[in-house]
Amino acid sequence: MPSRRRADAARNDELFLDAGLELLRERGPDRIAALELARSAGLTTGAVYARYENPAEIMVGLWQHRIATPMRMFLENSLEALIDDSDTARASVTRALANPSGPLRPGVSMLIAATRVPELAEIVRPDLESWIADLEIEVDSGEERQKQKVFVAAALGCLMFATVDMFDHDDWTFLRRIAEAANSDRTVGRFPLPEPAPLADLGIETGEPVRDAIVNGAARVIANGGIERATTQRIARAAGLQPNEIFSVYRTRSELFADVAKNVLDDILSGGRSITRPRTDHDDTSTWQERFLVGKVSEYRSLLQPIHSENRRLRLEFLLAACHDDSISTAMHQVDQEVNRAVARDLDTVLGIDSSIALRTVRLVRTSGFGALLLEELLGGYAELDLRYFFEPIVETMEESSP
Repeated sequence: MPSRRRADAARNDELFLDAGLELLRERGPDRIAALELARSAGLTTGAVYARYENPAEIMVGLWQHRIATPMRMFLENSLEALIDDSDTARASVTRALANPSGPLRPGVSMLIAATRVPELAEIVRPDLESWIADLEIEVDSGEERQKQKVFVAAALGCLMFATVDMFDHDDWTFLRRIAEAANSDRTVGRFPLPEPAPLADLGIETGEPVRDAIVNGAARVIANGGIERATTQRIARAAGLQPNEIFSVYRTRSELFADVAKNVLDDILSGGRSITRPRTDHDDTSTWQERFLVGKVSEYRSLLQPIHSENRRLRLEFLLAACHDDSISTAMHQVDQEVNRAVARDLDTVLGIDSSIALRTVRLVRTSGFGALLLEELLGGYAELDLRYFFEPIVETMEESSP
């Protein structure tokens, strides 16, 4: 009889994990509950509670038994493809990025949730630290460690944007060219490592005081706990309003969050919308290249500083929400395309970079930047990366690729 009970428990575990992974993919980490898990698995809520104390423990189980191993393999293969140019690793990464039904896409949701769910952080953070340490275990050069960390962030960023269908698979090929340039016998030094650039405080000002208060209040709440925990009451308190005042402006919660996404994302991404001031006859190409490099390195160094955690949190939470909410996904796609095209036009106009190469460059900087932001939130230490190892090869590759 004991062996029968153990077999039943093992079977139930597999049912729960399979059902939980599908719920995670469809609804996200903040909407996994015992009742939904029981229904999806065809079991009772009692069976769920016999195995898991709360939703956070369900996520821990999913990470341990469905997501951690493929996530580690993805990071290992990504680095092997980028650093060693392995054909086998490259094919594995390509398949993973193109597979929306695999465990890696819901795994991105887990990583973002781990930045604010203590039970999940307790297991995800040590795993990531261990994996990254293992990836660097035979490296004795500080320069090589810098490169590896930069490319771990780049690979993770590609996966993050594949999760919300905002990743162009040609960009992976372009990233490999950047890695090849970075791995050549070269050292950085086209310009000194710049200090972090000052970032403007987040805040929407449209001239509509009530609406602005709601949007800014919602942004603060979302940064602290995600969209699912951004209740009307919490938003109203953060905005200094009564709950009924919110619905005098927005008919539905979905309409509210779509407007918050559009305005907040436009605000936090608009800092990179233009890379330069108008060009003068006295400026040469090398001056503009350096200005672009310095500006981008400085901007991302700033975003990775502890003081800008709320800015990072908003970006990550909206990406997480875009996985499961069509209106937020639409808003994020729209803002992302507008900003990318504006910067690509600047690169084309100012540096003479072919527009298609410029757009690919901008997308690659964006995806890699998001990966670094997530790793900084999870592990810390990425604010000290020397991003010149990434940005200098990008500019060199742009120059070589343009006619």
